[in-house]
Amino acid sequence: MQNVARFAALLPTWSEKAALAAVLALSWLAWSAAARSPETTPVLVYLANETRPSPAGAHNLEVVSGWLRATGDASASEAAASLDRDRKQFPAAVDRDVAALREQSLAAAFVATNESVRRGAVWLRQRPGGGLDAELAFAAPMASGDPVVDDHPLAQRDVLRRVLAAVGANFPADRHHVVLVVKSHGVDDLVLTPRLTVRHASSSATEVLARVRGTSHPGRHLDGVCREDLFAELRDSGMQVALLVLEVCGGGAGLEIASLPANVRAVAAGTGPVSYENLDLGRLDGDLVQQVRDQLDGSADLQIVAAADPWRWSLLAPLAILVVITCRSLGRFRRCSGKYATAAPGSAP
Repeated sequence: MQNVARFAALLPTWSEKAALAAVLALSWLAWSAAARSPETTPVLVYLANETRPSPAGAHNLEVVSGWLRATGDASASEAAASLDRDRKQFPAAVDRDVAALREQSLAAAFVATNESVRRGAVWLRQRPGGGLDAELAFAAPMASGDPVVDDHPLAQRDVLRRVLAAVGANFPADRHHVVLVVKSHGVDDLVLTPRLTVRHASSSATEVLARVRGTSHPGRHLDGVCREDLFAELRDSGMQVALLVLEVCGGGAGLEIASLPANVRAVAAGTGPVSYENLDLGRLDGDLVQQVRDQLDGSADLQIVAAADPWRWSLLAPLAILVVITCRSLGRFRRCSGKYATAAPGSAP
């Protein structure tokens, strides 16, 4: 009888069972509500900070590349060749992405590139409701006279803010959720930055070579948007971002779930170099979020690096209740064991 009593003391009481059942039920409801696909229209938003130099930007690039080649240094020559490849391959990759988006059957899409923003336009698709599939006017930023800045409007925070506002104006957050693809160069904590930030007019061949060799570092510069600022702009935009894809070198390095804005559910990024083309945007015709995730599963450069998984949070409450019940049961067991240990020989069990 003593063993039976001790065993019974370990069992939760009816009130504890009821509390655990209620918390489990509420947690399941919360998880299912958060985990299911949003009951809103998916929108693919594509932002490309590509290298597409103006005549002034091309001259700057050619001068710097010439400096690097003239040194005869192997690393400098490779850096010059990398600049030349980027000038050709990056815009070509963006052009292929945009062409694929225009040809496939997504119901809603928004495209802004450095090239389109510089000429004062973004591309928008709204089907079937609005039946719109056209370029819309967008106020291009004022020229600053600095080709590094002027050639890369999407690497300017104020322009990024206006682009996101245009997305929100055409796709209200209460009726749409977004898969946001950001394609850019990245360095340090910058996720939208030009490939070349050197201005030949204020630099020299010696300084550029020192940077290439790693004996000099320009330090934190202002040519670009850092990840923290991108997250801040997304938070302020109010968009419901089901998935943010950072096609940015090092875009996911050191990223923690706690840093995600509440309206960004998951981030896919690379922690190292990222190739120019990672997604086949011409093969998106069903569940947009899932299809992009499926493509990421086969990517060598991009992975889901942070996600606010609802099941983790929905388990916290029942686990807390279970810990409390366990502690109370152990307390009853100890009191019951102490009672029998101190009972006089021959006393009733």
